[in-house]
Amino acid sequence: MPRVIHGEGEASLMGLPTANVELECEKGVYLCETNYGHGLAICAFENGVEVHLFGFEGSLYGKNLEIKRMKPINKKRILEVALLINE
Repeated sequence: MPRVIHGEGEASLMGLPTANVELECEKGVYLCETNYGHGLAICAFENGVEVHLFGFEGSLYGKNLEIKRMKPINKKRILEVALLINE
């Protein structure tokens, strides 16, 4: 199970904190289910995933984050999901 590692902190500065884990996946944006709840997974880096957990507050640094399921989001829905997160 991947362990949450420190990223560059850019997503947090934009009000969208993410948990960074080393995990291979096809590049894209996914709705996901984890052992900490549901969220949005962004696979944009080689061997890396950023996961924003809906409604989660706290720190996951050093903890294991199990991504149980990932469902791709089509490009039209990405903006809708981003807007919902920031409500």
